Amino acid sequence: MSQAAPDYNDLIGPFLIGAFLDVFFLGIVMLQSHSYFRKCQEDKKLYQYSVAFLYLVAVLHTTTACYSTYERFVLNYANPEFLLVAGWSFTTGASLTGITAFIVQSWYAYRVYVVSGRKKLLPAVILLFSFASVGFSIACTVVGTHLKYFPRFVEFTYGVLIWLYGSIAADILITVSLVFYLRKASERTEFHETRSLLGLIAANVVENNLLTMIWACIDAILFQASKTAWHVAMNDSLSKIYFLSLLTSLNARRRISSDVQRRRPSLGGPSSPGMGRSTLTGQQTRNTPAPVALAQGLIRTVSRVSERLVPLGQGEKAKGGTLSTPIEVSLTREISTSEMIIEPEPEFERYNRSSLQRPKAATTPTLKLQEIPFRNDSDRLSSSSLRDSGSQSSEKLAIL
Repeated sequence: MSQAAPDYNDLIGPFLIGAFLDVFFLGIVMLQSHSYFRKCQEDKKLYQYSVAFLYLVAVLHTTTACYSTYERFVLNYANPEFLLVAGWSFTTGASLTGITAFIVQSWYAYRVYVVSGRKKLLPAVILLFSFASVGFSIACTVVGTHLKYFPRFVEFTYGVLIWLYGSIAADILITVSLVFYLRKASERTEFHETRSLLGLIAANVVENNLLTMIWACIDAILFQASKTAWHVAMNDSLSKIYFLSLLTSLNARRRISSDVQRRRPSLGGPSSPGMGRSTLTGQQTRNTPAPVALAQGLIRTVSRVSERLVPLGQGEKAKGGTLSTPIEVSLTREISTSEMIIEPEPEFERYNRSSLQRPKAATTPTLKLQEIPFRNDSDRLSSSSLRDSGSQSSEKLAIL
């Protein structure tokens, strides 16, 4: 009796489709990487070096996947037995995928560390799962090269499952924790704009991590439940999905910032509640909505269109264009809202950082707010002083 012909649909199809998807996602990675290096040149060097390294890893992974396909279907075209051989070009992809996932998940673990108020337990658990995943992915490369034939991979099934499910567990913790802490921060603030910003960030987290988690779950389920090689079609492009998750998160910062700026004109305006206008020290504003009383001792001020003033020398002109951000003012004592009528600053010819003279009202006190810029993305701003010019009493301003 003649031997039954092998099912080439299961032997060839997964590797061919996997290579196609890998090349397709590499094109998207190139586009996103180009966008990152063009728009985010002021990022931390660590971020830039990480993106550059992951880009090289992505190119190397696609190269090995394409060579594995070429070796399997061209160099050994008349050798059906080679379809059962896992060459070095195929097994190398496991470690490259694990390294990519580990770097991306470490970046997200740091984000969790920041938004959680620098709590270490949850980021440590995420890194533990991620470290176990990358460790077993490297072990899959070593053991797979040693075993050589696909049918023998069942001897190391537990290692592959720990690699895949460890990465999935880290993705779940990252997504759930980031959304939880962002929603918690959103509930604590009374700013509609701040809530919108946190909502956009949370949606971006879900969009980026949910696809990665689903892709990895399908890969793990196919490997565990199916006796064919169709999990290879998902696994070949898994590293690109992780890298795209990082790139889209980094590139989305400008889009989110632009969305917030576009929404600013809708905050406040003629119909907004409030008693008057406010001006930040060192910053001249136009069309500024009135302060809004949020609670007892809590005010909100928003500058819609602003011009940043800088210290001037003789004959120099002011440079403008920087938009101010909303601030929350927390007073240590209750101030009657009927007394909080703040007149806008007159036109400046010269700005003096140490003292800014303003006309005193006879009966209405004038508030001066001093804005302090962030030093980095994780620092909270320290409190500055809030002075009542009418009573000369000292208050505290908290900028969140």
